[in-house]
Amino acid sequence: MLHCGRAIFLWALLSHMCESFNIEDSVESFNFIHPAGLASQAGENLSTSDEGRSPSFFGYNVKLDTSGSFMVGAPYFTDTTNTSDEKNSSSRIPTGNLFSCHLMGNTNCSSIRPPDLQPGNAFGQSLELSAEGDLVACSPTQKQMCTSVNYNPGYCYKTSDLGQAWNPDPRTINTSCPIFALDLMFLLDGSGSVGADNFERVKNWTKAVANNFNINDDSTRVGVVQYAHFYDSLPLNEQPYIVTEIALGEYNSTAAFGEAVDKIDLFSFTTYTAHALNKTVADFKSSNRFDSDSTAKVLILLTDGRSSDAEYLEQSAAYVRSLGITTFSVGVGRAVKKELRVVATGTDTDERVYYVSEFSGLNEIVNRLRNAILNFALEGSSSGDVSAIAYDLQLAQIGFSSHYSNKKE
Repeated sequence: MLHCGRAIFLWALLSHMCESFNIEDSVESFNFIHPAGLASQAGENLSTSDEGRSPSFFGYNVKLDTSGSFMVGAPYFTDTTNTSDEKNSSSRIPTGNLFSCHLMGNTNCSSIRPPDLQPGNAFGQSLELSAEGDLVACSPTQKQMCTSVNYNPGYCYKTSDLGQAWNPDPRTINTSCPIFALDLMFLLDGSGSVGADNFERVKNWTKAVANNFNINDDSTRVGVVQYAHFYDSLPLNEQPYIVTEIALGEYNSTAAFGEAVDKIDLFSFTTYTAHALNKTVADFKSSNRFDSDSTAKVLILLTDGRSSDAEYLEQSAAYVRSLGITTFSVGVGRAVKKELRVVATGTDTDERVYYVSEFSGLNEIVNRLRNAILNFALEGSSSGDVSAIAYDLQLAQIGFSSHYSNKKE
């Protein structure tokens, strides 16, 4: 009768699992379950941290199998047993864990997680049991390095023997870094207001942004246009102060591209932004993949002041965007926010608009700009690969939730 009462109590506890995390606890009149690896001293409340330990979220997911045992996910579980330096920052990042628990006898739960979980995996956040007893558990936040950026596709693992052996599910096996083509042009303000010292900062920023993309394998082609003054008497391709400094795809290594950027000298003079935008169209069209739907086309404008041809800016920006070129605006100092918005989207929003008060602050927006371009390039692809939308996105990873259906393959 005692075992039966305990089973009924635990079953009632599990039936309300959606209401709370960390079901482990210790109360003298009851025998609660608790996972191995976490302290369970009398009177200790494990829903709060002890000595810096964060909650494990033990009980985030619970699944009862046909044998009477149940699986409990703890996606914030931190394992420091295999490190000699508990102050090591990576050892304090949760890996997640999955526990097998039993309704009868010893209420300790044993870990059944796969080997080699990495910090930040959140393993156990999603799990599902089939009618046949197969268990699928996922690490939706596991990272994969793709060139110089982190890719978060999500990973799922399957076991048919309650965790004695784990195998990646088919979609995890086929997960690879997304392949996409990107034509990227920088349009740099070379007017006198920028100044020689600040133009060096602009060039360093240009290299920093470009280094986030894989120039080496031709998937990304990068070019640079510098602009200042415009002469009405000369055709656009003969302007001495609106010049293609680096042709799109001219260099196929980050080192060579960086060396070419270093050699660019500041023009000084005025700021004919609208005419410079028109110039970049010819640069984009020089690419043999300009008409390809699988190639993302991105233009980044950087300017520090009011355009000298503002009356043409809206028309020129709309023309560029009409060709499938996505525009980003970066303003510094006295840049006019209305003009930045006109170039970026033609709306009154700050979408694809970035602003810093000083040239020294340009490096602060490198990662944000990189992420925005990657998300655009991947979401805009026509590959149909659902794993290609998980660069720094939330809730888009494989395994964020899981469920078995009755559909037969």
